[in-house]
Amino acid sequence: MIADLQNQLRALSTRQRFSKLAAAAPPGTPLSIAIDLPDTPDRAWLQCWQPGNQPFWFHARPGEGRILLGVGQAFLLDSEGPQRFATLDHAWRAVCHAWRHEADTPVRQAFCGFAFNPERNNAWPNARLGIPTLLIEQQENTLRAIITLAAGNIEVGLNSAIALLTPAQPPYPLLPQRMLRIRDSAEEARWLARTRHALSDIESGLLAKLVLCREIRLRHDQPIAPMRLLETLCAEQRDATIYAHGTGHETFLGATPECLLRFSQQQLETMALAGTAWQDSPPLASDKNRHEQSLVTEAILGALAPLVTGLELSRPEAAPAGMLTHWRTRISGQPRPGVRCLTVLDALHPTPAVGGFPSQPAQRWLQRHEPARTAWYSGGFGLLGSDGSGDFSVALRSALLRGEQAYLQAGAGIVAGSIPAQELAETNAKFGTLLHALGLPTETRREQHAVEESA
Repeated sequence: MIADLQNQLRALSTRQRFSKLAAAAPPGTPLSIAIDLPDTPDRAWLQCWQPGNQPFWFHARPGEGRILLGVGQAFLLDSEGPQRFATLDHAWRAVCHAWRHEADTPVRQAFCGFAFNPERNNAWPNARLGIPTLLIEQQENTLRAIITLAAGNIEVGLNSAIALLTPAQPPYPLLPQRMLRIRDSAEEARWLARTRHALSDIESGLLAKLVLCREIRLRHDQPIAPMRLLETLCAEQRDATIYAHGTGHETFLGATPECLLRFSQQQLETMALAGTAWQDSPPLASDKNRHEQSLVTEAILGALAPLVTGLELSRPEAAPAGMLTHWRTRISGQPRPGVRCLTVLDALHPTPAVGGFPSQPAQRWLQRHEPARTAWYSGGFGLLGSDGSGDFSVALRSALLRGEQAYLQAGAGIVAGSIPAQELAETNAKFGTLLHALGLPTETRREQHAVEESA
């Protein structure tokens, strides 16, 4: 598949197609064409490419047979601060207005990711919108590539697209065979102390819920291969959204069960997902879990009310998510005229599923007492369409890969009645999604199988 695409990019007919689109266009005008690719079984084509130091984006729903892999940067915009969504939306509208394309690519897409807090992010881009030079799209067994170049840079752009398909040298290992988990008992103690502090403030009536997050660190003697890890997550987490963004130096990736927003001009969908059960945990139907989930539902309905009509919600249901199960309430409605995807996203985020309730006091508490969350963990990741559509998930069950190291994140919702030791166990269960994909045992079996060392 890679060789076939390279040959088509070198073909004179491809240059002619771009030249036709570029006629009388300003040099910075984005141009896109689509190229059909040979059918391939399942995800076999992913094995042909490793990103090396190339920036890339990844978005997949294995259960729906859909994978998007974007490589290179035709357009990139970073934003931060309280107006980060408005800034991205303004830029996206301008790009869509100028964008030229052939008739068979009527809907153009951009990737987008953002951090939990608009002003704190440990040097990772706070909010980013990107259009890749090369987008490979799989729907079931059908493959196509969409190439996007600037009108004034066609020849150089095509050569760059061909170079993006060159295998990384030296190739990454398939997956680490011997990875160390860096144990830090002080981290657990600090998190438990923060949990007790949160419970004290909840019991005093200052707050109803706080979501507290943890991070653990893994180390290997070689760089970790992000594409093979994404392949594994696609195979193991078929009902999740698998996502990634690589900057060329680091990769943030994960497998999330939580939809933040699916948006079109006619319909939007979201969900309240909270309350967690796992093997040997208290039952999902406990009062604590039901209360936690009801707070999320209440907050989402309040955030959507000014922007949406015809709000409907399902009965709460048990939603499997790998080795865990959550309470889920599906929520839908119709956007009011003129309402845009990123406007709704700004109103929804952060829900009490990742922040707390009430939202503003919870945000202030977390800013005072919790370290900044890594990369885009508990923020969002998704797609924007040139037709006004959007598809975003909450960035959960995630890891930041930095060379030979991996930083895994997980959190737990603290409400009245929470037991700190059980909440710690919940975070360990959530770490299991990435630990299992990396070939490591989950917390409950580490004594038998894990290779660890003290920090």
